[in-house]
Amino acid sequence: VTYTTGFYYPVPTGKAKVNMTAIQMSFNVEYQPIHGEGGGLIIFGGPNLGISKMTMRTPYNLTNGTTTYTGYTDTLSISSVTAGLQVGLQGDIAVSEDFRLTPFIMVSSSSGSSTMTDDPGVQGVSGTTSTADIPNSSSTSIGMDIVMGDLSIGTVLQQMAPKENESEGVKVTMFRLGYRF
Repeated sequence: VTYTTGFYYPVPTGKAKVNMTAIQMSFNVEYQPIHGEGGGLIIFGGPNLGISKMTMRTPYNLTNGTTTYTGYTDTLSISSVTAGLQVGLQGDIAVSEDFRLTPFIMVSSSSGSSTMTDDPGVQGVSGTTSTADIPNSSSTSIGMDIVMGDLSIGTVLQQMAPKENESEGVKVTMFRLGYRF
């Protein structure tokens, strides 16, 4: 397509399709200073790593109000890598033989970088690529599992805050139900 006159602007023609993959990993060394029939305590710490990639494809047409060219797809890709450290404590309180409480607290910190690439999908038009640092942030997770035989009910309260205090933090509450086979 050769554009000889006027300014062409994109007009979306459908819904964007988004694919996202995220992997969070941590590698901890654990030390159990207290261990007995009544319960125990585990101290843990180590590095964490996060990798994510998101791709969004948006169909669109180009128009200048008079002439319209159809059938384009803009592809926006964002990938990021973060790394940091985490430390925490996990308790184990035996209330009875088949009933245990396992409270925990974990503090983690991470930072990294992100790359964004936008390809408009138009022949002769180059896309853009930019990179940015992901600033250092920390999160505190407090939670507890209630273990009854092979059934586990858990909850986590998590508060994330940026190190530079440039913006508001984020609070997350999770509830979980698990069964040990």
